[in-house]
Amino acid sequence: MFAFLTGTIQHIGPDFLELEVNGLGYQVFCPTNLLSKLSHQSNQKITLYIFSYVREDQFTLYGFAQRSDKHLFQSLLKVSGVGPKLALKIMSQADSQQITAAISQAEVEFFTLVPGIGKKAAQKIIVELKSKLGDLVELDLAASQQQEELITALTSLGYSRQEAVQAINQLPSQITTQEDQLKYLLQQLARNA
Repeated sequence: MFAFLTGTIQHIGPDFLELEVNGLGYQVFCPTNLLSKLSHQSNQKITLYIFSYVREDQFTLYGFAQRSDKHLFQSLLKVSGVGPKLALKIMSQADSQQITAAISQAEVEFFTLVPGIGKKAAQKIIVELKSKLGDLVELDLAASQQQEELITALTSLGYSRQEAVQAINQLPSQITTQEDQLKYLLQQLARNA
């Protein structure tokens, strides 16, 4: 197995690059956000941290710019139902810190934006990895209809889903009507801005 490869970029494809190492060419699948950063670096020397995926009928290399990216990829593979192609799509969605934050903050919507991941699969990823990556916010798998409406209202006003969820988690229980809740949330978000 390879820990890392250092070589020269010979070609960049839609989801892979060809890396020449001492006269040998390796096809390495990489997150698309990494490939876009490397797109102007043909014939540049780089180091990629490698995960080798071995099955009966295939041997595939996956490469990452940082060791932490490789570890996150390996963590994603431990979730049942997540294979290397789906894990690579998740890694292409954002950087490792954003993905880890989405898991910690229980942002189901972040994962449902990845093609091939529905709400249940997103929840499964969060539930299975949250304790391993840090438990910052409790996951509410069945957010109430009222909470979803508040989140929708806040995101339509330009706040991120993460900001909306964090604000709703701070909502005092004595504020019960949706109109009062929205007023309170807007005041809190304006103060924090």
